[in-house]
Amino acid sequence: MDFEDLTKQWHKYLKKEYWPDVAGRDEIEDIAKRLTDHKEAKNYYNISPSVSPDGSKIAVLSDRSGYFDIYLLDAIDGEEIRRLVKGNRSVDFEELKLLQPGISWSPDSKRIAIAAKAGKTDALYLIDVKTKKKEKLTFNLDGIFTAAWSPDGNELVFIGTKAGASDLYVYNLNTEKLTALTDDIYSDSEPAWNNDGSALVFVSDRKDDLNGLYKPDSIEMGTFSQKDIYTFDLKSGKINRLTATNHNEDYPIWAHTETNTLFYVSDKGGVWNIYRHNSDTEPVALTNILTGAFQLSLTDDDGYLIFAGYADMGWDVYSMSLPLDKEAMEVPVTRYIMKQDEVSDDLMDLRRHKRGRWSSGRSTGRDYQDWIFAREYDHYNKSMESPKDASDGFVTDTTDLSENGYIPKAYKTRFTLDLVNGYASYNNVFGAQGMTMFAFSDILGDHQIYFGTEMVIDLKRSDYFFSYAYLTRPTDYYFSISHIANEYFLGYDIEGFQHRGLLRNLSLIGYISRPFSRFMRFEGGLSYNYFSFSEWQQVNYYEFEEVDNNDFSVILPVASWVYDNTVYGYTGPIDGFRQNTTFAVSPGWGNKKLDFKTLKMDFRKYFMIGRYSS
Repeated sequence: MDFEDLTKQWHKYLKKEYWPDVAGRDEIEDIAKRLTDHKEAKNYYNISPSVSPDGSKIAVLSDRSGYFDIYLLDAIDGEEIRRLVKGNRSVDFEELKLLQPGISWSPDSKRIAIAAKAGKTDALYLIDVKTKKKEKLTFNLDGIFTAAWSPDGNELVFIGTKAGASDLYVYNLNTEKLTALTDDIYSDSEPAWNNDGSALVFVSDRKDDLNGLYKPDSIEMGTFSQKDIYTFDLKSGKINRLTATNHNEDYPIWAHTETNTLFYVSDKGGVWNIYRHNSDTEPVALTNILTGAFQLSLTDDDGYLIFAGYADMGWDVYSMSLPLDKEAMEVPVTRYIMKQDEVSDDLMDLRRHKRGRWSSGRSTGRDYQDWIFAREYDHYNKSMESPKDASDGFVTDTTDLSENGYIPKAYKTRFTLDLVNGYASYNNVFGAQGMTMFAFSDILGDHQIYFGTEMVIDLKRSDYFFSYAYLTRPTDYYFSISHIANEYFLGYDIEGFQHRGLLRNLSLIGYISRPFSRFMRFEGGLSYNYFSFSEWQQVNYYEFEEVDNNDFSVILPVASWVYDNTVYGYTGPIDGFRQNTTFAVSPGWGNKKLDFKTLKMDFRKYFMIGRYSS
């Protein structure tokens, strides 16, 4: 044992000795083999493991390169075989669905199916693990998540979202037919096939509404936070509820060698642990870990259960052997969960039980100015209550309440101050300089206002600007007006009088920015610039008079094509490529009739030499 291992064991001992929740639980490495090491790779995520049907390889989503990519790992020791997909770099793989990834293998272990954001829409990709060739499937859906390949290889089930609702969909690879299995207001997720392909298991918040008959106006707000496991019979179209608990279940998968046996994770007791559930028996916990297990995958012989676990401030892939033979374990309730039962009734009223009595936007009659929101200070809070404070805090006039306990109101744009920033500097040519800037926006960020000014009374010699951004649409609109003035010393004439120059620029700008993907956008605009240069001569100790003035104006249309897939580190871009091609033309309008054209092409390629440097 080296010094590092000794230190780790010592810290582990101290935690179990003095922290009650740690003492009665295992670390993940105590019950499973770690296949990845986020500390060694200096990353955070190794998630969504999916073991191939032949049991030799594991596909995993990882950020070990600085991007979210899909890698192929050896199922025995976790060694990297190859990188299958480069994410976050191109339009095809803008995003690899970090929160709902769902990698699935074809039955012959030759291809994987993944969902990804691809430009304006999501797509399903079927990727050959040897050649990396991909087949792209798109549908008329707003989002696609968590695909699963059928046992016969002919169909894919996945979660699709449309008009804000997520439902189960099945796509037949032979007939190219897409079928919606559910169509309701509930959130469905994590579908998986049974062994013969006749049924699906999935997660939903539908409770006992198996047919999805209820509508939003008939369901009490706030009832969608608890998830259970359901099955869907593909022949009859019937949904059956498997779990009906007060806690959450997730990531269900079927065992391959034992009939009607499921594995899933549950937060019963306060920590996400792995459970085994046979339809003939009660579910039993297989783990009692400290930090949680997620995203389960089984080998075809049920010899190994692969899962993602969180420990040491990062996610890794683990392998647990013989999950069907694991003895049941007791999972104690965490102290945090036990404390929730001690929460006072008035706080529970605000959270769940008496929503219908609570009024939004009205005074409760209780002054919270000096309130301390901690259970240990209840005695202090009670001592601060006046007879007015002692009221129950609920509105008695029910005409002010909607059926669900709040009054819907139209959104109104109200600006609030976001930032005040200032600077002061001295320039050897222009002298003392400085500016104070203010930024305002509404709560949705649809409207942004910026303005700044110098502390100079004379408007001719001061810098100031005002800009407004309208960001409610895919196309962003920007408008600005600014005045820049620079005064500087020109020298002395033969009579010893000082001469100063004043260069002013007044500009009006309007332009748009239209994205076509996460990496490509078009920018275009029109600017009007007025330039003035005046010379001022000293006439006495304090006064100057203008002796010369030249000015001109120019109207400049500009169009730009921008591509940028760079990744930023601490000091700037560390990897990727970006380019800006801009064409500007002056049509010769204005008093000086300036007629010119410019083409600017800026190409930059960054090479990562370290995790955070290039």
